[in-house]
Amino acid sequence: MGVDLGDLGSERLSFRRLRVLLSHLPQESRTVRAIAGDKAMWSLTDHLLAAGVDALRIANWQRGKKGAKRPKPIPRPGVKDGKRRIGKTDANPRQVARFLASRAPKG
Repeated sequence: MGVDLGDLGSERLSFRRLRVLLSHLPQESRTVRAIAGDKAMWSLTDHLLAAGVDALRIANWQRGKKGAKRPKPIPRPGVKDGKRRIGKTDANPRQVARFLASRAPKG
């Protein structure tokens, strides 16, 4: 970014400007990778594309041969063994109902 940290605290690089620069680092930067780990490797677009492909694979599996194995989801960074599934929870039905009621619009 063409910034010299030796200028920190001077008119050339204030602490505020450094904070702004750090908060807007590109996702592929080494600093973001060091802080966020593997999760920083994929953008929102990458996650949405993988979700779309997974949904298509599941839809094709549902219409395919009986007894065929369920397709495994595309591996995502930060999710181990592909065990993350949409719609699965360990909460009992009452807990889910309370959660949904707390999120319902008031009025």
